[in-house]
Amino acid sequence: MSSSNAQLIYAAAVITMNDAGEIFSPGYLRVRSNLITEVGAGRPTATDGETVHDFADDILLPSFVNTHHHLASSLIQGAAPKHKMAVGTVRADLLVIDGNSPELQPPAGLISQVVMAAKAKCVKHVAMDGKWHLFDYKHQSMNPVEVFASAREVQKRLLESAGIYYGVRGAR
Repeated sequence: MSSSNAQLIYAAAVITMNDAGEIFSPGYLRVRSNLITEVGAGRPTATDGETVHDFADDILLPSFVNTHHHLASSLIQGAAPKHKMAVGTVRADLLVIDGNSPELQPPAGLISQVVMAAKAKCVKHVAMDGKWHLFDYKHQSMNPVEVFASAREVQKRLLESAGIYYGVRGAR
């Protein structure tokens, strides 16, 4: 996140993974020492030393470790998620969806919109273990060009180990 140990994050909606399945709109959450310490409705005043992030148009999904798995299993199938939202015990793993994404318009049921319509390009910010890895759609902790180049090399080695060669037809 930022260098500050205390964070206050506002969002148009916060979809929790707590036992009650609460959705706060507008909502907020507080992070201290990389743990989610408070989540609720409204826009409380920041305390001294808190860094404020205002995602007023966006949808905040706290404590999602594997967002696709949790959205699919807990929201669509009704299964209990493996990683529940429990204030004070959950790392600050956050996913922020751009609430103005064309895929989410016109707004219908919030959960169904996120589950059925959101795409990877709707993900605006991602924090894992209290550190921003994606902020305003920009990678903060890696160089995507280097990652893709490395992935292509791994793909080439895997294909060659399976006897599949590409690039030059019939070449070995």
